[in-house]
Amino acid sequence: MKRKLLIASEIIVILLLAATFIACCNGGSDESPSSTPTEEGILTESGLRYIEIEEGFGPQPRVGDFVMIHYVGTLEDGTEFDNTRDRDFPQPFTVDKLQTITGLDLGVRLMKEGGKARLVVPPELGYGSVDTGRIPANSTLIFEVELVSVIPAPPPGEVAEEDYEITETGLKYYDMAVGDGDSPEAGQMVLIVFSMWLADGTQIRTPADTNGPTTMVIGSPDALAGLSEGLASMHEGGVRQLVIPPDLGHGEEGTEGGTVPPNETLTVEVGLIAVVPWEPDPPTEVDEADYTTTDSGLKYYDLAVGSGNPPEPEQAVVVQFTGWLTDGTQFTSSLDLGQPISAHKLGSGNKPEGFDEGVLTMQVGGKRQLVIPPELGFGEEELENVPANSTLIYEVELFYAFDPSFWYL
Repeated sequence: MKRKLLIASEIIVILLLAATFIACCNGGSDESPSSTPTEEGILTESGLRYIEIEEGFGPQPRVGDFVMIHYVGTLEDGTEFDNTRDRDFPQPFTVDKLQTITGLDLGVRLMKEGGKARLVVPPELGYGSVDTGRIPANSTLIFEVELVSVIPAPPPGEVAEEDYEITETGLKYYDMAVGDGDSPEAGQMVLIVFSMWLADGTQIRTPADTNGPTTMVIGSPDALAGLSEGLASMHEGGVRQLVIPPDLGHGEEGTEGGTVPPNETLTVEVGLIAVVPWEPDPPTEVDEADYTTTDSGLKYYDLAVGSGNPPEPEQAVVVQFTGWLTDGTQFTSSLDLGQPISAHKLGSGNKPEGFDEGVLTMQVGGKRQLVIPPELGFGEEELENVPANSTLIYEVELFYAFDPSFWYL
Protein backbone atom coordinates (compact mmCIF):
# COMPACT_ATOMS: atom_id res chain seq x y z
CA MET A 1 0.00 0.00 0.00
CA LYS A 2 1.28 3.44 -0.90
CA ARG A 3 2.57 5.30 2.12
CA LYS A 4 0.34 8.21 2.98
CA LEU A 5 1.63 11.78 3.11
CA LEU A 6 -0.90 12.75 5.75
CA ILE A 7 -2.00 10.06 8.17
CA ALA A 8 -4.93 10.30 10.54
CA SER A 9 -3.42 12.47 13.25
CA GLU A 10 -2.05 14.97 10.70
CA ILE A 11 -5.43 15.24 8.97
CA ILE A 12 -7.06 15.99 12.29
CA VAL A 13 -4.42 18.62 13.08
CA ILE A 14 -5.30 20.40 9.81
CA LEU A 15 -8.99 20.31 10.68
CA LEU A 16 -8.19 21.53 14.18
CA LEU A 17 -6.33 24.48 12.71
CA ALA A 18 -9.24 25.26 10.41
CA ALA A 19 -11.83 24.94 13.16
CA THR A 20 -10.96 23.93 16.72
CA PHE A 21 -13.04 20.91 17.63
CA ILE A 22 -14.45 22.23 20.89
CA ALA A 23 -18.07 21.39 20.37
CA CYS A 24 -20.62 19.45 18.42
CA CYS A 25 -24.35 18.90 18.54
CA ASN A 26 -26.78 16.12 17.91
CA GLY A 27 -29.70 18.23 16.79
CA GLY A 28 -32.88 19.30 18.49
CA SER A 29 -34.59 22.65 18.62
CA ASP A 30 -33.90 25.56 20.96
CA GLU A 31 -36.03 25.81 24.09
CA SER A 32 -38.80 28.42 24.00
CA PRO A 33 -40.80 29.69 27.02
CA SER A 34 -44.58 29.95 27.32
CA SER A 35 -46.34 32.78 29.16
CA THR A 36 -46.29 31.88 32.87
CA PRO A 37 -46.46 34.41 35.77
CA THR A 38 -43.04 35.99 36.28
CA GLU A 39 -43.00 35.40 40.05
CA GLU A 40 -42.83 31.69 39.31
CA GLY A 41 -40.32 32.14 36.53
CA ILE A 42 -41.18 30.82 33.09
CA LEU A 43 -42.51 27.40 32.22
CA THR A 44 -41.12 26.13 28.94
CA GLU A 45 -42.93 23.93 26.45
CA SER A 46 -40.85 20.97 27.62
CA GLY A 47 -42.03 21.33 31.23
CA LEU A 48 -38.84 22.93 32.55
CA ARG A 49 -39.35 25.84 34.96
CA TYR A 50 -36.73 28.59 34.68
CA ILE A 51 -36.35 31.25 37.40
CA GLU A 52 -33.73 33.92 36.78
CA ILE A 53 -31.74 34.91 39.86
CA GLU A 54 -29.21 37.23 38.26
CA GLU A 55 -29.09 38.31 34.62
CA GLY A 56 -25.87 37.60 32.80
CA PHE A 57 -23.79 40.05 30.80
CA GLY A 58 -22.36 37.84 28.07
CA PRO A 59 -23.58 35.73 25.15
CA GLN A 60 -26.44 33.26 25.33
CA PRO A 61 -25.40 29.69 24.41
CA ARG A 62 -26.42 28.26 21.06
CA VAL A 63 -26.59 24.68 19.91
CA GLY A 64 -23.02 23.39 19.59
CA ASP A 65 -21.44 25.90 22.00
CA PHE A 66 -19.15 24.69 24.78
CA VAL A 67 -20.15 25.92 28.25
CA MET A 68 -18.77 25.80 31.79
CA ILE A 69 -21.21 25.92 34.69
CA HIS A 70 -21.25 25.74 38.47
CA TYR A 71 -24.35 24.23 40.04
CA VAL A 72 -25.86 22.86 43.22
CA GLY A 73 -28.37 20.06 42.64
CA THR A 74 -31.01 19.21 45.24
CA LEU A 75 -34.14 17.12 45.53
CA GLU A 76 -37.48 18.74 46.35
CA ASP A 77 -36.95 18.04 50.06
CA GLY A 78 -33.67 19.97 50.00
CA THR A 79 -31.35 16.95 49.96
CA GLU A 80 -28.20 17.89 48.05
CA PHE A 81 -27.06 15.27 45.52
CA ASP A 82 -24.31 17.17 43.69
CA ASN A 83 -22.31 20.39 44.00
CA THR A 84 -19.62 21.37 41.49
CA ARG A 85 -18.06 23.78 43.96
CA ASP A 86 -17.05 20.80 46.08
CA ARG A 87 -14.81 19.85 43.14
CA ASP A 88 -13.35 23.37 42.82
CA PHE A 89 -13.89 23.53 39.07
CA PRO A 90 -16.94 24.12 36.88
CA GLN A 91 -18.69 21.39 34.91
CA PRO A 92 -18.04 21.51 31.14
CA PHE A 93 -20.41 20.27 28.45
CA THR A 94 -21.40 20.96 24.88
CA VAL A 95 -24.92 22.24 24.30
CA ASP A 96 -27.23 19.67 22.71
CA LYS A 97 -24.58 16.93 22.82
CA LEU A 98 -26.42 14.73 25.36
CA GLN A 99 -23.52 15.26 27.76
CA THR A 100 -25.83 16.18 30.62
CA ILE A 101 -29.48 15.69 31.52
CA THR A 102 -31.95 17.32 29.15
CA GLY A 103 -33.39 19.76 31.68
CA LEU A 104 -30.00 21.19 32.59
CA ASP A 105 -29.02 21.45 28.93
CA LEU A 106 -32.26 23.26 28.02
CA GLY A 107 -32.08 25.57 31.01
CA VAL A 108 -28.56 26.75 30.30
CA ARG A 109 -29.67 27.80 26.80
CA LEU A 110 -31.99 30.38 28.40
CA MET A 111 -29.14 31.97 30.39
CA LYS A 112 -26.43 34.46 29.49
CA GLU A 113 -22.77 34.15 30.41
CA GLY A 114 -22.26 35.36 33.98
CA GLY A 115 -25.91 34.79 34.89
CA LYS A 116 -27.46 32.71 37.65
CA ALA A 117 -30.75 30.83 37.56
CA ARG A 118 -32.83 28.21 39.35
CA LEU A 119 -34.04 25.31 37.23
CA VAL A 120 -36.89 23.03 38.29
CA VAL A 121 -36.44 19.88 36.24
CA PRO A 122 -39.33 17.39 36.00
CA PRO A 123 -38.47 13.66 36.00
CA GLU A 124 -38.90 13.29 32.24
CA LEU A 125 -36.14 15.89 31.71
CA GLY A 126 -33.95 14.38 34.42
CA TYR A 127 -33.31 10.73 35.23
CA GLY A 128 -36.89 9.55 34.72
CA SER A 129 -37.67 6.17 36.26
CA VAL A 130 -33.98 5.40 36.88
CA ASP A 131 -32.86 5.20 40.53
CA THR A 132 -29.26 6.44 40.59
CA GLY A 133 -28.77 5.83 44.31
CA ARG A 134 -28.49 9.48 45.33
CA ILE A 135 -31.49 10.36 43.18
CA PRO A 136 -34.65 8.25 43.61
CA ALA A 137 -36.68 7.24 40.58
CA ASN A 138 -39.14 9.83 39.19
CA SER A 139 -37.53 12.70 41.10
CA THR A 140 -38.02 16.38 40.34
CA LEU A 141 -34.62 18.07 40.51
CA ILE A 142 -33.73 21.64 41.44
CA PHE A 143 -30.51 23.22 40.17
CA GLU A 144 -28.98 26.54 41.20
CA VAL A 145 -26.82 27.28 38.15
CA GLU A 146 -24.14 29.86 37.35
CA LEU A 147 -23.12 30.06 33.70
CA VAL A 148 -19.39 30.68 34.03
CA SER A 149 -18.38 30.78 30.37
CA VAL A 150 -19.63 30.26 26.82
CA ILE A 151 -17.20 29.25 24.08
CA PRO A 152 -18.88 29.46 20.67
CA ALA A 153 -18.63 26.52 18.31
CA PRO A 154 -16.02 27.24 15.62
CA PRO A 155 -17.09 28.27 12.11
CA PRO A 156 -15.77 26.55 8.98
CA GLY A 157 -12.52 27.82 7.47
CA GLU A 158 -12.85 30.94 5.33
CA VAL A 159 -12.51 30.29 1.60
CA ALA A 160 -12.76 33.00 -1.07
CA GLU A 161 -15.59 32.33 -3.50
CA GLU A 162 -13.24 32.37 -6.50
CA ASP A 163 -11.10 29.62 -4.92
CA TYR A 164 -13.86 27.00 -5.07
CA GLU A 165 -14.12 24.41 -7.84
CA ILE A 166 -17.73 23.82 -8.94
CA THR A 167 -18.86 20.48 -10.36
CA GLU A 168 -21.66 19.89 -12.87
CA THR A 169 -24.00 18.92 -10.01
CA GLY A 170 -23.45 22.23 -8.22
CA LEU A 171 -21.12 20.89 -5.53
CA LYS A 172 -18.41 23.37 -4.56
CA TYR A 173 -15.10 22.23 -3.10
CA TYR A 174 -11.74 23.58 -2.02
CA ASP A 175 -8.70 21.45 -1.14
CA MET A 176 -7.22 22.47 2.20
CA ALA A 177 -4.59 19.72 1.78
CA VAL A 178 -4.04 17.46 -1.23
CA GLY A 179 -3.39 13.80 -0.48
CA ASP A 180 -1.14 11.44 -2.42
CA GLY A 181 -2.75 8.09 -1.63
CA ASP A 182 -5.49 6.07 -3.27
CA SER A 183 -8.85 7.46 -4.40
CA PRO A 184 -12.04 5.54 -3.56
CA GLU A 185 -14.34 3.92 -6.08
CA ALA A 186 -18.14 3.75 -5.94
CA GLY A 187 -19.20 1.21 -3.34
CA GLN A 188 -15.87 1.29 -1.54
CA MET A 189 -15.62 2.00 2.17
CA VAL A 190 -13.52 4.90 3.43
CA LEU A 191 -12.27 6.08 6.81
CA ILE A 192 -12.94 9.78 7.26
CA VAL A 193 -13.10 12.52 9.86
CA PHE A 194 -15.42 15.47 9.30
CA SER A 195 -17.31 18.45 10.66
CA MET A 196 -20.52 19.97 9.30
CA TRP A 197 -22.19 23.39 9.55
CA LEU A 198 -25.50 24.93 8.54
CA ALA A 199 -25.57 28.02 6.34
CA ASP A 200 -25.84 30.30 9.40
CA GLY A 201 -22.62 28.87 10.87
CA THR A 202 -24.26 26.52 13.39
CA GLN A 203 -22.02 23.50 13.79
CA ILE A 204 -24.06 20.29 13.71
CA ARG A 205 -21.36 17.63 13.47
CA THR A 206 -17.76 17.08 14.59
CA PRO A 207 -15.57 13.99 15.07
CA ALA A 208 -16.73 13.96 18.70
CA ASP A 209 -19.98 12.36 17.55
CA THR A 210 -18.17 9.18 16.54
CA ASN A 211 -15.18 9.32 18.89
CA GLY A 212 -12.95 10.38 16.04
CA PRO A 213 -12.70 8.79 12.60
CA THR A 214 -15.72 7.04 11.12
CA THR A 215 -16.47 4.91 8.07
CA MET A 216 -18.88 5.37 5.18
CA VAL A 217 -19.47 3.73 1.79
CA ILE A 218 -19.09 5.91 -1.30
CA GLY A 219 -22.46 6.21 -3.03
CA SER A 220 -24.40 4.51 -0.24
CA PRO A 221 -28.05 5.64 0.09
CA ASP A 222 -27.23 6.38 3.73
CA ALA A 223 -24.52 8.87 2.76
CA LEU A 224 -25.12 12.41 1.55
CA ALA A 225 -24.73 12.52 -2.24
CA GLY A 226 -22.58 15.64 -1.98
CA LEU A 227 -20.26 14.02 0.56
CA SER A 228 -19.86 10.92 -1.62
CA GLU A 229 -19.17 13.06 -4.69
CA GLY A 230 -16.67 15.21 -2.85
CA LEU A 231 -14.78 12.21 -1.47
CA ALA A 232 -14.73 10.33 -4.79
CA SER A 233 -12.12 12.67 -6.30
CA MET A 234 -9.99 12.97 -3.16
CA HIS A 235 -6.82 11.04 -2.37
CA GLU A 236 -5.87 9.47 0.94
CA GLY A 237 -4.33 12.12 3.15
CA GLY A 238 -6.40 14.94 1.66
CA VAL A 239 -8.56 17.47 3.48
CA ARG A 240 -11.35 19.23 1.58
CA GLN A 241 -14.07 21.78 2.28
CA LEU A 242 -17.37 21.03 0.54
CA VAL A 243 -20.34 23.34 0.07
CA ILE A 244 -23.26 20.99 -0.51
CA PRO A 245 -26.46 22.36 -2.10
CA PRO A 246 -29.79 21.07 -0.77
CA ASP A 247 -30.38 18.63 -3.63
CA LEU A 248 -27.09 16.90 -2.77
CA GLY A 249 -27.78 17.12 0.96
CA HIS A 250 -31.00 16.62 2.88
CA GLY A 251 -33.21 18.12 0.18
CA GLU A 252 -36.59 19.77 0.55
CA GLU A 253 -37.49 17.99 3.78
CA GLY A 254 -34.35 18.42 5.89
CA THR A 255 -33.81 15.96 8.72
CA GLU A 256 -36.27 14.50 11.17
CA GLY A 257 -36.18 16.57 14.33
CA GLY A 258 -35.15 19.72 12.50
CA THR A 259 -31.38 19.60 12.94
CA VAL A 260 -31.05 20.35 9.22
CA PRO A 261 -33.89 22.60 7.99
CA PRO A 262 -35.55 22.10 4.59
CA ASN A 263 -33.58 23.32 1.57
CA GLU A 264 -30.44 23.88 3.62
CA THR A 265 -26.96 24.36 2.16
CA LEU A 266 -24.31 22.54 4.20
CA THR A 267 -20.60 23.16 4.62
CA VAL A 268 -18.45 20.11 5.35
CA GLU A 269 -14.74 19.84 6.11
CA VAL A 270 -13.63 16.26 5.56
CA GLY A 271 -10.33 14.42 5.81
CA LEU A 272 -9.87 11.16 3.89
CA ILE A 273 -7.72 8.97 6.11
CA ALA A 274 -7.91 5.66 4.27
CA VAL A 275 -9.58 3.78 1.45
CA VAL A 276 -10.54 0.28 2.59
CA PRO A 277 -9.37 -2.42 0.14
CA TRP A 278 -12.02 -4.67 -1.36
CA GLU A 279 -10.49 -7.78 0.21
CA PRO A 280 -7.41 -8.55 2.34
CA ASP A 281 -4.11 -9.22 0.61
CA PRO A 282 -2.22 -12.44 1.43
CA PRO A 283 0.48 -12.11 4.11
CA THR A 284 3.70 -10.49 2.97
CA GLU A 285 6.71 -12.79 2.65
CA VAL A 286 9.39 -11.66 5.11
CA ASP A 287 12.89 -13.14 5.45
CA GLU A 288 13.51 -14.56 8.91
CA ALA A 289 16.59 -12.38 9.32
CA ASP A 290 14.51 -9.23 8.85
CA TYR A 291 12.33 -9.77 11.91
CA THR A 292 12.94 -8.04 15.23
CA THR A 293 12.34 -10.34 18.20
CA THR A 294 11.27 -8.89 21.56
CA ASP A 295 12.07 -10.30 25.01
CA SER A 296 8.61 -11.87 25.13
CA GLY A 297 9.19 -13.83 21.92
CA LEU A 298 7.08 -11.62 19.66
CA LYS A 299 8.53 -11.12 16.18
CA TYR A 300 7.70 -8.12 14.03
CA TYR A 301 8.66 -6.47 10.76
CA ASP A 302 7.66 -2.98 9.65
CA LEU A 303 6.15 -3.08 6.17
CA ALA A 304 5.80 0.72 6.35
CA VAL A 305 7.05 3.02 9.10
CA GLY A 306 4.58 5.69 10.17
CA SER A 307 5.40 9.30 10.93
CA GLY A 308 3.13 9.77 13.95
CA ASN A 309 3.72 9.04 17.62
CA PRO A 310 3.31 5.51 19.02
CA PRO A 311 0.18 4.88 21.09
CA GLU A 312 0.29 4.94 24.88
CA PRO A 313 -0.88 2.02 27.05
CA GLU A 314 -4.64 2.18 27.70
CA GLN A 315 -5.19 4.36 24.63
CA ALA A 316 -7.63 3.34 21.92
CA VAL A 317 -6.35 2.72 18.42
CA VAL A 318 -7.98 2.71 15.00
CA VAL A 319 -6.56 -0.17 13.00
CA GLN A 320 -7.07 -2.43 10.02
CA PHE A 321 -5.87 -6.00 10.44
CA THR A 322 -5.84 -9.52 9.05
CA GLY A 323 -4.71 -12.67 10.86
CA TRP A 324 -3.44 -15.97 9.44
CA LEU A 325 -2.17 -19.30 10.71
CA THR A 326 1.36 -20.27 9.68
CA ASP A 327 -0.04 -22.44 6.86
CA GLY A 328 -1.58 -19.32 5.31
CA THR A 329 -5.15 -19.97 6.46
CA GLN A 330 -6.88 -16.68 7.24
CA PHE A 331 -8.76 -16.83 10.55
CA THR A 332 -9.77 -13.20 10.99
CA SER A 333 -9.85 -9.85 9.23
CA SER A 334 -11.40 -6.53 10.09
CA LEU A 335 -12.57 -6.52 6.47
CA ASP A 336 -14.72 -9.58 7.19
CA LEU A 337 -16.06 -8.47 10.58
CA GLY A 338 -18.25 -5.62 9.37
CA GLN A 339 -15.74 -3.16 10.84
CA PRO A 340 -13.00 -2.86 8.22
CA ILE A 341 -11.51 0.01 10.17
CA SER A 342 -11.73 -1.14 13.76
CA ALA A 343 -11.38 0.74 17.04
CA HIS A 344 -9.62 -1.24 19.76
CA LYS A 345 -8.71 -0.27 23.32
CA LEU A 346 -5.24 -1.46 24.17
CA GLY A 347 -5.12 -3.70 27.22
CA SER A 348 -8.83 -4.52 27.02
CA GLY A 349 -8.23 -8.23 26.36
CA ASN A 350 -10.18 -8.13 23.10
CA LYS A 351 -7.07 -8.99 21.10
CA PRO A 352 -4.18 -11.38 21.82
CA GLU A 353 -1.48 -10.08 24.14
CA GLY A 354 1.04 -10.15 21.31
CA PHE A 355 -1.23 -7.98 19.15
CA ASP A 356 -1.24 -5.21 21.75
CA GLU A 357 2.50 -5.52 22.34
CA GLY A 358 3.18 -5.18 18.64
CA VAL A 359 0.89 -2.19 18.15
CA LEU A 360 2.31 -0.32 21.16
CA THR A 361 5.66 0.24 19.44
CA MET A 362 4.23 1.15 16.03
CA GLN A 363 4.07 4.73 14.82
CA VAL A 364 0.75 6.08 13.63
CA GLY A 365 0.55 5.70 9.86
CA GLY A 366 2.63 2.51 9.87
CA LYS A 367 1.93 -1.07 8.82
CA ARG A 368 3.52 -4.03 10.61
CA GLN A 369 3.60 -7.80 10.37
CA LEU A 370 3.49 -9.61 13.73
CA VAL A 371 4.41 -13.24 14.36
CA ILE A 372 2.79 -14.11 17.68
CA PRO A 373 3.86 -17.26 19.55
CA PRO A 374 1.10 -19.33 21.22
CA GLU A 375 1.81 -17.97 24.71
CA LEU A 376 1.13 -14.44 23.43
CA GLY A 377 -1.80 -15.59 21.30
CA PHE A 378 -4.60 -17.94 22.26
CA GLY A 379 -2.34 -20.45 24.03
CA GLU A 380 -3.77 -23.90 24.61
CA GLU A 381 -7.29 -22.69 23.91
CA GLU A 382 -8.81 -24.16 20.76
CA LEU A 383 -11.06 -21.82 18.83
CA GLU A 384 -13.38 -22.66 15.97
CA ASN A 385 -10.82 -21.65 13.35
CA VAL A 386 -7.62 -21.54 15.44
CA PRO A 387 -6.13 -24.82 16.71
CA ALA A 388 -4.59 -24.95 20.18
CA ASN A 389 -0.98 -23.78 20.50
CA SER A 390 -1.07 -21.95 17.17
CA THR A 391 1.47 -19.37 16.09
CA LEU A 392 -0.40 -16.40 14.61
CA ILE A 393 0.57 -13.97 11.86
CA TYR A 394 -1.07 -10.54 11.82
CA GLU A 395 -0.64 -7.60 9.52
CA VAL A 396 -1.81 -4.41 11.20
CA GLU A 397 -2.14 -0.88 9.84
CA LEU A 398 -2.31 1.80 12.54
CA PHE A 399 -4.37 4.81 11.45
CA TYR A 400 -4.90 6.66 14.69
CA ALA A 401 -4.34 6.51 18.46
CA PHE A 402 -6.38 8.50 20.95
CA ASP A 403 -7.41 8.78 24.55
CA PRO A 404 -10.89 7.20 24.78
CA SER A 405 -12.16 10.36 26.50
CA PHE A 406 -10.36 12.79 24.12
CA TRP A 407 -13.38 13.57 21.97
CA TYR A 408 -15.63 14.05 24.97
CA LEU A 409 -14.80 17.69 25.60
